[in-house]
Amino acid sequence: MGDWNWIKDLGVAGLIFVPFFFLLRWLLQEVKLILEREVVERNQWAGIIRGFQDSISEHTAQSKVFHESVAEAHRQQRLEHEKMIANLGEQGQVLKRINGEKH
Repeated sequence: MGDWNWIKDLGVAGLIFVPFFFLLRWLLQEVKLILEREVVERNQWAGIIRGFQDSISEHTAQSKVFHESVAEAHRQQRLEHEKMIANLGEQGQVLKRINGEKH
């Protein structure tokens, strides 16, 4: 049948240690696989977050330009209204109120 005396030579401590060793080895391999998958996942999330940051930065730049152009358009409107007010009488007073001037 075979020489199984080596098991007897290991004793009780050997019978406990050998399965524990293989269990520990398997556990470490599983942990290594999990960590490798987490690295890939972290890199994917980092790319997604970078994309969000780029989109937000682009949106901020576009909104700044838009708000500057709107402010300039409002300044031009006010200038036109002031010119019209200077040329009109009672209607000029109405335009002053529309532009927010108080009596």
